[in-house]
Amino acid sequence: MIDTGATDVAISVSSARSMGLDFGPEVVVMTAAGPAKAWMTRLERVQIGNLGLRNVRASITPGLGAQALLGMSFLRHFRLQQEGDQLMIESTGESDQ
Repeated sequence: MIDTGATDVAISVSSARSMGLDFGPEVVVMTAAGPAKAWMTRLERVQIGNLGLRNVRASITPGLGAQALLGMSFLRHFRLQQEGDQLMIESTGESDQ
């Protein structure tokens, strides 16, 4: 799920464990349901279609279920353009396609 209001990419605890991610420092993040405990981590690579980026900051956030949020730690490297009910994500040359 794309979340332009999210500071970082956020992934679930179960996804983080299955990927073998390090649970870094514990932090408190603001969610739609209020403050929640999370852990900072880094994702070696995030790939969405032909847009990819390495070393992306992320949070491991309980309560996400199977979802992941694609936040601004990834999206800020791309051009976002909304047309009606569609959000277009385009390379600005920073991605590592």
